[in-house]
Amino acid sequence: MSSNFSDKNLYAILGIHPSADQKAIKEAFRTLAKKYHPDTNKGNKASEKKFKEVAYAYEILSDEKKRKDYDKLNNFNQPEHSKSTYSQEKQAKQAYSKNAAPSETKEKQNYQQQSQTKPQKETETPFSETFSKFMNEVFTNKGETNKKPIKGTDINVDITITVHEAKNGTVRRVNVMHTECCPICKGKKIINEAKCKKCNGNGELISHKTILVKIPPNIKQNEKVMLKGEGNIGKFGGLNGDLYLKINIEKNELFRFEDLNVLSDIPISPTEAALGTNIMVPSIDGHINIKIPPETSSGQKFRLHEQGIFDKDGKKRGDHIVTVYIKMPKNLSGEEKDLYKRLSKLREYNPRKEGE
Repeated sequence: MSSNFSDKNLYAILGIHPSADQKAIKEAFRTLAKKYHPDTNKGNKASEKKFKEVAYAYEILSDEKKRKDYDKLNNFNQPEHSKSTYSQEKQAKQAYSKNAAPSETKEKQNYQQQSQTKPQKETETPFSETFSKFMNEVFTNKGETNKKPIKGTDINVDITITVHEAKNGTVRRVNVMHTECCPICKGKKIINEAKCKKCNGNGELISHKTILVKIPPNIKQNEKVMLKGEGNIGKFGGLNGDLYLKINIEKNELFRFEDLNVLSDIPISPTEAALGTNIMVPSIDGHINIKIPPETSSGQKFRLHEQGIFDKDGKKRGDHIVTVYIKMPKNLSGEEKDLYKRLSKLREYNPRKEGE
């Protein structure tokens, strides 16, 4: 994608209004990134392009300076960002001290006069201290330290593997979008009493990472592989979430699966069905020689014991069930047709009548 962002409406790409705050930008990005992620749209070039556009839009709009430059170039007239956290805190405290100091002084004088004639009661915390503590918690998020740890959310990703990989196991690279602690402010959201510019005061960032995942052998359709702690970051000291990979076994024209059993359909010729033969049948372990007895019917099944999938413990193994069907050759020659006519005269046989 071009680095010249002036030719793209980044707000339209994320589906948000130019006045949207950082929370709305992040939520829009998460939704669209999940929708167009390459792992969920494998081979879809349009989705891949859209994913890159969404990621680029978020990169610009989540950075205050880049967003301001972008708005200026494209005449979005974005309202100026509010003053720094430090300035807001300072102004708020100054406003309070100007308005409340006189009355506080008066109350102090009255209290001193009363204390001369009345027993002194339990000392109360001055309101100015309470207010100052409140302002510090607002601007520095100190109140969060008292919250209970929250585990990060889990991430679910679908992954497609081949039949061979499902049986023998494999190692795959998986692309994941996840939240992580801001490396600059270490999750504290502020630096030097000002909002962290790296994470825009969120304390965390959305980033992309590639993980090498070991898929165990003999895994089945829709089974999940869990990677502990590879999900989104926890809050208030909580553990990270987990990453779950849902296994999808690639469709194969040769094999189907039913629990631990492998199923396949194999064609045989009319002559092989009538006279019997030996044929090589593909299996998940390679090829197996099986005997087709004389007078075999179409749809007849042959069970190859313990040639299927192992269970999780590797102690029990399913079977490979082969179903044969008779396939007629195309473009019969005149001689072949004469032979079939002679055969029909040798024995009148109607398979639609019982007992014949």
